[in-house]
Amino acid sequence: MSSNELGNGKLRRSKAEACNDDQQAPLTVIGYGYDALTGLRYTVAEFRNGKGERVEALISAKDKAKGEPRIMDILAHSGFNVPGSSKRRRALVELLDSSVAPDEYVVVSRVGWSEANFCLPTNVYGPKRKRVRLALLDGAANHWYGSAGGYEQWREHVALPCGGNRTLVFGLAFAFAPPLMGICAVESGGFQLTGPSSIGKTMALTVWGSVWGGGGKDGFISSWHTTINAVDTEAALHRHVPVFKDEAKLADNPGGPKAGEIVAKAVFQYTGGQAKRKQPDREKPVTWDALFFSSSEVTFPELAKDANIELTVGQMARMIDIPADAGKGHGIFETLHDETDAASAANALKEAAKTHFGTASDKFLQRLAEDLAKRPKWLKSWVGRRMSLYRKTMPHNNAQGPYQRIGDRFALVYTAGALAVFYDVLPFTRKEILSAVRYCHERAMLDELNAGINRARSGVDVVRAYLTNSIANFGDADGRDALMDYDSVPGFVNRRCRTPEILILKDVFDTIVCAGRDPDKVFYDLLTAGYATRHTTGPKHIHRKLPKPFGRQRVICISGHILKL
Repeated sequence: MSSNELGNGKLRRSKAEACNDDQQAPLTVIGYGYDALTGLRYTVAEFRNGKGERVEALISAKDKAKGEPRIMDILAHSGFNVPGSSKRRRALVELLDSSVAPDEYVVVSRVGWSEANFCLPTNVYGPKRKRVRLALLDGAANHWYGSAGGYEQWREHVALPCGGNRTLVFGLAFAFAPPLMGICAVESGGFQLTGPSSIGKTMALTVWGSVWGGGGKDGFISSWHTTINAVDTEAALHRHVPVFKDEAKLADNPGGPKAGEIVAKAVFQYTGGQAKRKQPDREKPVTWDALFFSSSEVTFPELAKDANIELTVGQMARMIDIPADAGKGHGIFETLHDETDAASAANALKEAAKTHFGTASDKFLQRLAEDLAKRPKWLKSWVGRRMSLYRKTMPHNNAQGPYQRIGDRFALVYTAGALAVFYDVLPFTRKEILSAVRYCHERAMLDELNAGINRARSGVDVVRAYLTNSIANFGDADGRDALMDYDSVPGFVNRRCRTPEILILKDVFDTIVCAGRDPDKVFYDLLTAGYATRHTTGPKHIHRKLPKPFGRQRVICISGHILKL
């Protein structure tokens, strides 16, 4: 049996006569790939499965090093009929080791954007999609990505019946938002549909999830009945894709953590953007950008309070409750269209969403990836104008801190919905999208957040007043301002982050900024209001390397949101 051979001066690929005892099952090495995230190189092999379909298997150098059993497991998992003969199995290994193939592939090990390509377990969108191969995380095989029915059927039976129901329209617009997070520079976060049972919360999540997939008990959505460790895998599998979680109370674990503790930790994990534990074959933890939509009978602060967790304002802002009941006597519905009652309308819409799904995101991503590749400046300008339009007209449009971050999340939903209308994916007008987003924004349940901000206002006002008068004296954290006298600066501004950081020297903060107040109390006010950053545990200061002559110093790190930087 030969590997790839040279003949007539040209590279020629030959097939391995790898087979089981009953029939031949040729396998060909068609190329090699490299994953920039893990640094691993892959061999890409092709074969025909039992149905005669062409199938590819990706085998990393690390898997090869583990020997024949691991290689056979990967091939079998891919659908290859592994030969029973040890001689033929060894021949397969020799083929994979010795073959030469000209094709080079880009291997991607995570969902979402990879340069200009958007990768899903079921498809790749973008200019180089034919050269991209997916080698997803362990556990990524358990997903509900996919499609059923046609796009026109989804539009007619799922999207159109949502018209006139602003909460449902808002959720459909939300479903298209995660792929735009990077372009619009919006942080991770989420919403929660809150209200009593039997008013349409699960149906709504099923409808919204049908944009991306289905096939589960309730379509694309998953239950809160989970573990914190499972959050890492789910978040990585939904990088730049929405997460839909149904009924927070189901997270209750008899004899274990309460629902509020599970939900709060999961929300912090989703919005933290990084796995707590490293994945095999990765030098760094897996990262993600996440937008999620939950449902619950009680609000997020109430869930946390039940678990004896005191949320800061910044933590409350990570998941905003929106009342599910529209107040029209029909639960979540404002209009029933041709249905006789809310239950019939909900059942019809839910069944339609479980029958027709996955085609809307396909159409949206095809257009988005094409625009990002062919006219990126136009796309960024277009979405930027939509973000600005919403910010100018949104509730609390002059607010700062957490209100601004919450407003940016609503602005992203409007921008995504408007783009889906522009791409002829959603059957609404931009005016209807704007109306739906403003409706949900105005109804957002912010009482606990407002109370927390009022409690923290005194310390924040002291720091904001100082910075307003002194920010011109702060140096550039990169040390590139040749005219600045760095010996006398009270701190530095780091503009390399998505949101600029204000770094105040600890001694300056304690003696000048706080001016006789308790520095710990002032810092706690900043932290509660969502403006301050510190390590998970330990003192209020953090260590940063600063320009000469300071070197590594203790600083108080404050978000530039405090001055709208």
